[in-house]
Amino acid sequence: EILEGVTEIDLVINLKLREDVLIAKCLGRRICGQCGGNFNVASINIEGENGTPGIYMAPLLPPPHCASKLITRADDTEEVVKERLRIYNYM
Repeated sequence: EILEGVTEIDLVINLKLREDVLIAKCLGRRICGQCGGNFNVASINIEGENGTPGIYMAPLLPPPHCASKLITRADDTEEVVKERLRIYNYM
């Protein structure tokens, strides 16, 4: 509803993932300190159980010239990510 006041929206998709996967992906975020590129070093590979599908999310690795310059955002800690998810789930 808030976005409708800013731009025209044709479609909204709400993706649902297990909390452990969301936390792992958030904690895998990296930024190149030189070019500002965004990457994700987390590799998720969870086999499905009892009829549920598995989850595979390959990492988004940086090119060689960025690999040694990756930094983690100061607020990308497990505690902060869990608090973000708690607030999101409350809304």
